[in-house]
Amino acid sequence: MVNDPPELNIDRLPLVLAGPMLRHTTDKIVTVWLALRLPARVSLQVYSTRDRGNTIDLPIANGSRKTVTVGTSLHIVTVTATNPDGKRLNRGEIYAYDLEFTVGETKYKLAAALVSAEYPSVCISYFHHNLPTFVLPPIDLNRVKIAHGSCRKPHGDGQDALAILDRILAANADTPDTRPQQLFLTGDQIYGDDVASPLLWVATHLGALILGWDEKLPIGTWDRPKYSTLQELPSGERGEIATKVGGFTAGLHRKRSKVNSHLFGLSEYCAAYLLAWSPIVWPKHLPSAAQMDCSGSKIAAAWDREVADMYSFIQSLWAIRRVLANTVTYSIFDDHDVSDDWNLNQAWCLRVLGKPLGRRVVSNALLAYSLFQAWGNTPAQFEPGMIGYQLFGWLEELIYTRGYDESIEREIGRYLGLPPRQPDSNLPEFRIDGEDLILARDPQSLTWHYAIDCGGYLAIVCDTRTQRGYPQNAKLTAPPRLLSKSGLKDQITTYLNSDLFQGKEILIILPTNLFGLKAIDWVHHHQIGRGKIFATDVGDAWNIRLDAVAELLDRIARTRDRAIVLTGDIHYAGAMEFTYRDRANNSTKIVQFTASPCKNEELLARLLQSKLKTWFLPEFRRSCVGTFTPPRMQWQRLFPDLHRDFKPDWWGKLRLVRSKLVKVDKSTSIGDNILVRLSRLIHIYFYSESEVIGFNNLAIVSWKRDDLAIVAIQDVYWIADLDYHKYNSADDVPLSISRYQIAMEKTKMLP
Repeated sequence: MVNDPPELNIDRLPLVLAGPMLRHTTDKIVTVWLALRLPARVSLQVYSTRDRGNTIDLPIANGSRKTVTVGTSLHIVTVTATNPDGKRLNRGEIYAYDLEFTVGETKYKLAAALVSAEYPSVCISYFHHNLPTFVLPPIDLNRVKIAHGSCRKPHGDGQDALAILDRILAANADTPDTRPQQLFLTGDQIYGDDVASPLLWVATHLGALILGWDEKLPIGTWDRPKYSTLQELPSGERGEIATKVGGFTAGLHRKRSKVNSHLFGLSEYCAAYLLAWSPIVWPKHLPSAAQMDCSGSKIAAAWDREVADMYSFIQSLWAIRRVLANTVTYSIFDDHDVSDDWNLNQAWCLRVLGKPLGRRVVSNALLAYSLFQAWGNTPAQFEPGMIGYQLFGWLEELIYTRGYDESIEREIGRYLGLPPRQPDSNLPEFRIDGEDLILARDPQSLTWHYAIDCGGYLAIVCDTRTQRGYPQNAKLTAPPRLLSKSGLKDQITTYLNSDLFQGKEILIILPTNLFGLKAIDWVHHHQIGRGKIFATDVGDAWNIRLDAVAELLDRIARTRDRAIVLTGDIHYAGAMEFTYRDRANNSTKIVQFTASPCKNEELLARLLQSKLKTWFLPEFRRSCVGTFTPPRMQWQRLFPDLHRDFKPDWWGKLRLVRSKLVKVDKSTSIGDNILVRLSRLIHIYFYSESEVIGFNNLAIVSWKRDDLAIVAIQDVYWIADLDYHKYNSADDVPLSISRYQIAMEKTKMLP
C-alpha cells in the first residue's frame, strides 16, 4: 500500500485548527476549548445580549490563558472567564462570547483566527453578529432542553446524527425556552480501535505534521526492548502487532480487521480528535484504492467504501463545529475512546497493561483525552498548582526531549491514574476494595468523574472504566462491578448526600445501560457460559453484577424519590421505567433514557427496532426483589425459586416504554424511483412505533412539571434511509421523531 502523505499544508490553515468548543459553563464561569497551530495567549470575553440574542450588549465576564504546547503545530488551551465583581450569569438568557489571540506581537479576533486563504469564510454563529452564543439551563424545568448521544464512528453506517442538533439550534437559536442548553456526549467520541484505514492514513500524517517529531513505540518486551515508529506501522497492517504485542482484544475471535488500523501514537490520538471535530484539517481529496495500490479485491473494496463514508462524515463537520461552539458540552469516555474492551475485566488489564506497547497506547489515549476532553469537563483540575497543571509540566518535558524515557512515562502514567507496575512481573498492581480488586492508582492523579450544579437539577457524570471492581478468587474474565464500592461512594453517594444538592432533580450520566433489553441480557449470560467474553463485551453490562445494581439503586432511593439516568453505548435509543418500593412503602421512580449511536448503526440494532422484535422477542414487565445488607438483587421468574433466607427489603418493577411517533418525514428529496418508495414504505410501516430506535439518532430530554405531577420526556431524532450518500448536506436528510414519555409520580421523600 502506498504511504505517500496527503496534500495538507499546515501553514496554510487558519490559526484555529479546532473549536471554539463551549465546555464547563455555569452561572459562575464560562469555559471555552480550542486547538491552535501556533502558541498564543487567548483571551475570552463574554457579553450579554438584547433583542433575543441579535444585539451584543455589555461585557460581563473575561479571562485569559496561554496555550499548552503539544507539538510544533498543535497548541491547546481551555480558557475560563469569570465576572470580576463576582456577579452570576442569569439562567435562561442568551449570552455571546468572543476571543482574542495574541501571537507574538500580533493580535487576532476570533473572526480572523478562523479563516485563511484556503478557508476565507467560516460560520460558527446563528446570528448576524457572527459570534457564538449560549444559554444556561433555566431554573424552571419546563424550559430545560438537554441533548445527548454517543458512538460517533467516522466510517460507521448512516449520516452523522449529531448534525441534527445544528438544525434544531438554527430554528431555535433566539428562543431560550426551546433551544437545547446542554449536550452530554456519553462515550466513544473517537475510536482508538476499529479505525478505517483511510482515517489512520490521514491521522498518521496529520499527527506527524502537528507533533513535529516521531514517537518511538515499544514493540518489544520489558527485558528485550525494541522500538518502531508510526510510519513503520502503516494503516491496514497493524492487526498482528496490536493483538499479540499490544494485547488488545478487539482483534480476537477472527475480527483482526478491527485492529488492522488501531491508533498507537500520541500524535494519532490527537489527530483523531481534530478529525472528529474540525473539517479544515482533512485533506481536500482522499485517494481511491487504485491510487493507493491496495492489494486484493476485498481490501480495495473496503478502502473505497470507507472513503465514501469519510466524505459523508466530513460533509457534516461544519454543522457539528457550529453546534459545539454554541452548546455547553460535557463528555465522558467509554471503551473506544481508548480501545475496545478497555479495562473490561481483570484479564484485559493484565493482558494489555502488562505489555510495553499496550501500556503506552493506553497512556497516549488518556493523555489525549486529558487535553481534548477532560480539561474542558473539569477545568479546575488544570489550574496552576493542580494535578492537571503538573501533568502539563511532564508533557512539556516529553516535547522537549522528543520522546519518552522511563521517568517521563512513569510520571505521566501516574498523573493519568495508570496502575504502577509490579517490580517482579511488570504486571499492573491491584488493591483490595471490599470484596473486589481495583486497579491501584496514585492519590495525586486526575479524576474523570464530576458533577455539575445546573440550577434546577444536578448532573452526575460517572466514570465506569477506571474504577471498576474485579471479583477476587474468580476467573480473570469474570464480569466486574462497573463501579467499585469506593467508586460508588465517590461518584454517587457523596453528591446525593451533600446538603448543597438537596431538593434538586437528579440526572445521572452512565456510559452504558443500567437496565438492558432482556434479549441482550440473555446473550451476555449465554456468552459467559461459552467463555466468549470479548466477543460481545460481556462485562460492560450492569445486569451481570446485580449486587452493584442493588447498591446503586439503594443509594438513589435513600435520598431521592425520582431520578433520570442518561446512557449510550448500546447502539439503540429507548426508555425504561424502574419503580422501587421498600418495606416502609417509600417508593422511587428511576427513568432511563438511552441515545445511541450518533454514527455507527448496525443491522442487528435496526432489526431490534422493527416489528420483528415486537412479534418474536417481546419485552414483558420484569419484577425483582432485593436486600440492603448485604446488597443483593434477584430477578423473579414465573415460578420464584428464592432461598428461604432471602427476605426482601425492597421490590422493583421494570418496563420497557414504547415510543409514539411525533413526526415521519415522508419527503423524497432525491428522486422518486421504486427503491425510494420501498425505502419509505419500510420506514413508515416496519419501523414507525417501536420499543427502541436502531438507526443513527440524537435525543433531547425535557421535563413537564406542575403542582400535581412531573413527566420526563425523551424526543429521539433519527435518520432512516437506505442511500445516505446521496444527500448534499446534513440539512437535506429526512428526519423522524419518536417520543418516550414517562410520568414520575410525586411520592413521599425517603428519610
